[in-house]
Amino acid sequence: TTANGGRRWDETVPSTVFSLYRASMYSSTGGYAYARDVHYNTALFATENAGRSWRFVSTIPITFDYMYSRMAEGICAVSKDTILIGVSYGSMLRSTDAGTHWDSLYVSANFRYQYQSGFRVFAFPPHTLIYCGGNGIGISEDFGNSWVYRPLIQSVSFEDVQFFSETSGVALCSTGGGTTIAHTRDGGATWQFGNGEGNFLMQFFDERRGVALASRSDGRNVVRHTSDGGLNWTEFPMTERVAWSGWFWLTPDEGWAYGQSGLIRHSGNGGLMDVDQGRPAADFAIEALHPSPFVASRDRAVFIRYTLPGESAHRVRLEVFDA
Repeated sequence: TTANGGRRWDETVPSTVFSLYRASMYSSTGGYAYARDVHYNTALFATENAGRSWRFVSTIPITFDYMYSRMAEGICAVSKDTILIGVSYGSMLRSTDAGTHWDSLYVSANFRYQYQSGFRVFAFPPHTLIYCGGNGIGISEDFGNSWVYRPLIQSVSFEDVQFFSETSGVALCSTGGGTTIAHTRDGGATWQFGNGEGNFLMQFFDERRGVALASRSDGRNVVRHTSDGGLNWTEFPMTERVAWSGWFWLTPDEGWAYGQSGLIRHSGNGGLMDVDQGRPAADFAIEALHPSPFVASRDRAVFIRYTLPGESAHRVRLEVFDA
């Protein structure tokens, strides 16, 4: 957990047996996470202090099936009492007593591609639940007692999905020849496909404003912004050649991207690189390397921040020596 934008992190080990996979917060401090052990047994953990510590709540009744590999793939903490666990291949678990007891909900047998990143679970109280699988969605208007399956068109699958209401959502879809952004206004019954080819990460803030991460042919990444639902994009290059694993945006300006081995980057200006963000003029200074220590490799960068006096441009020669 971090309380200062990623500059300092506090670690906790919730269990020596179970490993946490996904978490969902129902408030700024309270949330739940599901965890698995080496035998694929699944358990529920809870936090009341924004993740600084976790306690074991109960065993989640999922029997691992080696033929279908049934396991928890998504979680939605609706409130302190109501928790939803999405289970692969078209089923869901629901608890209304903070994880003590679970109801098994059957969604549909039509779901496949269960281990792609498009698996998500959404709740819109008091009645609507949405279960997103790789090739379609299930929607319930009676909080999970009955379901309607709504498939995607053939040869298209979800890479990521966000729903803003029970009817409005956006998705990053794989089409076989690339990716595209799709929108629905009728709860997933139909999808309108737009632009966004090459995107592999997506986050929207509402139906029109969103960001995406795309990769160019030269291996460099670009941050894309849209204000019209993905029809048009403005690109900002990222100077690092890093295999980014994921990201999180708090606002259209402030976001964090993270890669391998604990690498994390923060932007406060929408992803623009090499922009002076108001650092006052100062005499010459060179700061410590970041990260330090570092290991040189193609997918990792080290930053050397320096300050030059005055406001005019300078010609700089940088020389780096080993021990």
